[in-house]
Amino acid sequence: MTLLAILAVIVLMIGGIFATWAGWMRARRQASLPLAAAGAGLQFSDVDRFNSAAVPFRLFREGDGRRIQNMMWRETDGHPRVFDFGFFRRHRDSNGNTYDNWRWFTCALAQHNGKWPELRVTKERVVDRAGQALGLPDIELESEAFNRTYVVQCEDPKFATDLLDPQMMEFVLGTKGMVNFETKGRFLLLTTSHLEADAMVGLLGVAEGFVARVPPMVWDVYGRFPPGMGTQDMPTPPTDLSVRGEGRWMGRTMLGDPPPPREPFQFADRPNLRSLGEAWDPSPGIEHDLDGNPMPDVEEDPWGRGTEPAS
Repeated sequence: MTLLAILAVIVLMIGGIFATWAGWMRARRQASLPLAAAGAGLQFSDVDRFNSAAVPFRLFREGDGRRIQNMMWRETDGHPRVFDFGFFRRHRDSNGNTYDNWRWFTCALAQHNGKWPELRVTKERVVDRAGQALGLPDIELESEAFNRTYVVQCEDPKFATDLLDPQMMEFVLGTKGMVNFETKGRFLLLTTSHLEADAMVGLLGVAEGFVARVPPMVWDVYGRFPPGMGTQDMPTPPTDLSVRGEGRWMGRTMLGDPPPPREPFQFADRPNLRSLGEAWDPSPGIEHDLDGNPMPDVEEDPWGRGTEPAS
């Protein structure tokens, strides 16, 4: 056997081993999803129950086709949810054969119900350019640490600075640039790389934490939509490839005792904005409320790790 033939056999063996390992990892993740949802008190379905891609975020219009699957949601108003989202671009080779190149993300969608202008808080410069194509200018905030980590784009610069106050910036920085944030109408979309099951629960916690930390003045100035408005009012995108049918719809009682929760993410210590002495901080090291009263120093916890039992 020639050296070239031996190398070809080795390459085939490595490819087979990798394919087997990748398949095992996918199966392992798929089996863990309903258990992670049950452990967090969430519902689970392997199909989209809420027509989520009807909200006209730019990501939901990418590619030649798209799919939402593996959805977890909370049974509260607006059904805050987290799910896998993928889109493909179809290519044709010189022989006329077509193949689809898929890209997958994990997304969280929450309904803030505010009458907000479009806002993008992103890490990726390619998304920055997309925002410029949509006419969204770049906005520099008063925190250099935040500006180094994120690109902020909004049609209304004042809204961006009102929403991204010091407390909200510190909360967003807690994700270490791993998550992109975007608003459209009354919805908030978080996007990141494809996550494991426990980290999906953590991403949903970040979305809910963002909405919970909206400064009161934002509600006062920009107002709200009427209660009860949701994705059911939106048309279905014509190229949506979400799987139809019953699928799996599982809750805690159908799965028995879930495994103990695990740490969603490991990341480095967050920068402390209060220690930077920047212009927006009236007294270095001390936070103030809207009336100018000092506030207690509470460490932000975007991923909800403080709610997990001690090991």
